[in-house]
Amino acid sequence: MGETVSLRPTKELFIDVLTRDISVHDCILDLLDNAVDSYTKNGIAERREIRLDYGQDGLRLVDNCGGIPKVRFMSEVFRLGSSDPTSSGPTIGVYGIGLKRSVFKLGRLIVVETDDGRDYCRLKIDVDQWLSEPDNWEVPLTESSPSRLGGGGLPYTSIEVSKLTRAAKETFTPEFERRLKETVKIYYSLFIQDGQIGFFLNDEEQTGFELTVKAGADYMPVRVADKYDGAEIDIISS
Repeated sequence: MGETVSLRPTKELFIDVLTRDISVHDCILDLLDNAVDSYTKNGIAERREIRLDYGQDGLRLVDNCGGIPKVRFMSEVFRLGSSDPTSSGPTIGVYGIGLKRSVFKLGRLIVVETDDGRDYCRLKIDVDQWLSEPDNWEVPLTESSPSRLGGGGLPYTSIEVSKLTRAAKETFTPEFERRLKETVKIYYSLFIQDGQIGFFLNDEEQTGFELTVKAGADYMPVRVADKYDGAEIDIISS
């Protein structure tokens, strides 16, 4: 084989391309989606909680929605994309690219901890240190052991981000918090109103968005019957 030319990207370019076209607002929604998806994938019926606290010093998101199995934590969660998107069951997430995109956008020091009732895992990513080793793309698992849940503790996942990026610091304003709370109330309304998941933003529990239906003599039921490709369709709106 003759001489070769390297086409491998730098880590700095990797992070820049990865985070350039996503807002801090969407990063946080992506993290919340992951927690809700854990709740649905694990088939949980009892009420659980997702708590998000953030400010100029950092961000912490904790949920007790089932935890992450060690094999997924090691091989899938931080990868870009899903190796088998048909095997993961129903989700509400729209990005499908793991945690990297969100946490790299938010800060330079990331700690992820999870316990699914079988295994406990903790991963610390010092982004600046990782960048200083251009040829090493792996990050060693910081800590691992059998489950540490005891006394009725629920499987959980905790994500802490500190050394916030300038984009995150500039975004975390009172107006941003107001807008984020409104989004959570609407986007996760069914989970909130059905008593499935409690959402807490900076210790304030969010209420679901109430849907109202007008009724009266001016509003008459409408019925549409049709056929399409051999299927009969009957829609009634009142």
